[in-house]
Amino acid sequence: MRLAFFHNLHSGGAWRVADEQLRRLAAQGVEITLFEPTTAKPLEAPSGVEVRRLPFRPLPTLRRPLGRLNYSARLLDLARLRRFHRHLAAQVDMQRYDLLFAHPSQFTQAPLILAYAPMPTLYYCHEPLRRLYEPPLQVRGTRKRDRLRDRIDPFRQRYLSRLGKVDREATQAATCVVVNSRYTQQEVKRIYGVEAQVSPPGIDVELFHPLGLSRNGSLLSVGALTPYKRFDTLIEAVALLPQRKRPLLHIISNYAEEEERRYLTALAEQRGIRLYIDVGVPDAILVAAYNSASLVGYTPYREPLGLVPLEAQACGTPVIGVREGGVQETILDGQTGRLLPRDPAAIAAAIDELIGNWSQLARMSLMARRYVVRTWSWERAMARLYDVLKGMCWVGV
Repeated sequence: MRLAFFHNLHSGGAWRVADEQLRRLAAQGVEITLFEPTTAKPLEAPSGVEVRRLPFRPLPTLRRPLGRLNYSARLLDLARLRRFHRHLAAQVDMQRYDLLFAHPSQFTQAPLILAYAPMPTLYYCHEPLRRLYEPPLQVRGTRKRDRLRDRIDPFRQRYLSRLGKVDREATQAATCVVVNSRYTQQEVKRIYGVEAQVSPPGIDVELFHPLGLSRNGSLLSVGALTPYKRFDTLIEAVALLPQRKRPLLHIISNYAEEEERRYLTALAEQRGIRLYIDVGVPDAILVAAYNSASLVGYTPYREPLGLVPLEAQACGTPVIGVREGGVQETILDGQTGRLLPRDPAAIAAAIDELIGNWSQLARMSLMARRYVVRTWSWERAMARLYDVLKGMCWVGV
């Protein structure tokens, strides 16, 4: 069976999932060609996988006072992406692949090749185009007059309208849409009217595993340093604890918006919180951090799934998470951590209850590791994915 594998992802959880799926499909003897634009973070293609890097560069971003013209440039980029994907689909068609397996594009969410590929297509949708379909989060540092200009800017409105149409067109064109959680399945149905199949990713339980390190009493959180990750919720929660009980808050990010870093740093200083931020650490450092922390806090806004709670639990670290989005599907409340409303007082009470209770943390630690190994291994995840492929009449899987 010959498979064309496409993605245009930057670093993060979605990239890690795509990389693992590629490696494990190749290990099963599937003949794969990897297509990725030069804007993507390259996947670590195993031996035997042909890699084709496709040249694409978005138009440059202008600075003030010409920044308002950027939406015109993004409109032109959408037209350029349409031509790019038409040409790519023609290349794929000439090679007679049996299936196109596509992950998202950082520009349009659903990649436009789904609308043009002549063969069966599987779209692994990690999340919908959230900024168009969810209540907006205010960007840190934006002034009231800038937000007003955004609302009346015709180029911005036209760009967002066109972007939504492109994402919807590509998603609805896919032969099969696969999602990572029941929550994402519901959102895809609500937004696109598409019945998606749930095939959650796995966790590399050999990479993320207990190291036997001493716990240092810190509260760890992991994720891109953007407003959507809502690290401020954890800062506000820790600030409600007595000074002598406040743990160090350690944030590890694969990517940082500088405005968000400044906001969180200033907030922590105002609240008297010890905050330490690391950006772009290697996997070995991340695993050690999971193992050293006493607790992991995870409070993103409407997260579609969230690999962080699973990685933490695979390392034997209990997680305090918000009861919203896909996070609800990754933590066993009261057994491997706590699921709570987005309420700093409730989160503070849970931190206070758990962080000094070594016997309870030890019990949760054992349960957390067993839970991830039993339920979230990559072997189990790929078995579910193969079932989807078989349902698409992919003979030989």
